[in-house]
Amino acid sequence: MTPDARWLCLMLAALLLVACKTAVSPPTGAIPDTRPPDAVAPPSDTTPDQDTGRQREQAATALTERGRTLMADGQIDPAMRLFEQALSLAPRYGPGYYYLAEAWLAKNNFSQAQAFHHQAALYLEDNSVWQRRVVRQRRRIDRAAAAALP
Repeated sequence: MTPDARWLCLMLAALLLVACKTAVSPPTGAIPDTRPPDAVAPPSDTTPDQDTGRQREQAATALTERGRTLMADGQIDPAMRLFEQALSLAPRYGPGYYYLAEAWLAKNNFSQAQAFHHQAALYLEDNSVWQRRVVRQRRRIDRAAAAALP
């Protein structure tokens, strides 16, 4: 057998061995916690879902505050994008709807303002401070829409 043929046979044998090797499976039991006892977090009074919900609402609040700042500077469209992002994180976040209604009112789109106002009223109905704002907003939308009629 020529050296090239021996080399080829050796390579084929190596490939055959590699291909036939069984995969190593991970251990099936619970992996012991090797952290020292003081590094293990104590049990929480909240579930992970509640924690996630709070985090989403906090993020929605931060986005809404940034949007309010942009609206105050007259940057309505970028503010609206932030309010929409806030609502995508926390769909029941009433202030997000309230400020979206404000933005649509600023753009003189009264039907959109009314739609978002309705959502704000729904999600803020249990909050007396926000309810006063919602009532005032409804009046402003109605007056602006009436003034725009021919």
